[in-house]
Amino acid sequence: MLGSFGISAAIDRWPEADLVIAAEHVALYRNKLRSIIHHGNQYLLTPPPTDGGGDWAAIWYVAKDGSNGVLFAFRLGGGETSRSFPLPRLSSEKGYRASLFSAGSVMDMTGEALARGLSLTVPGQFQSELVVVEAR
Repeated sequence: MLGSFGISAAIDRWPEADLVIAAEHVALYRNKLRSIIHHGNQYLLTPPPTDGGGDWAAIWYVAKDGSNGVLFAFRLGGGETSRSFPLPRLSSEKGYRASLFSAGSVMDMTGEALARGLSLTVPGQFQSELVVVEAR
């Protein structure tokens, strides 16, 4: 989803439950993420993991008007289970809803609080979290 999105697998052999999940992911990308990723501003919140090591990798995309954004956070082979990521360029006086995709939780925060940092917990190595941030 980081610039282009596709499925390169034999989906005709997938179980029905996997097809349902894939359809939900495609709809999320089309309806909420694609315009932010293609037309918003991109911020690399961590150095790129060039050697396959490192602790976390995170990329933040935010709409040019600061109305919404999406955070891709990847816990790599090292590092702690939790990390805070500052999310710049939101409106400091607005309220936002941050929806954590994998964790299935929602947090209401101000743009000012999100700029200071959103704390994420990813329990396992080589797992990730997707956070959709929308103005309330």
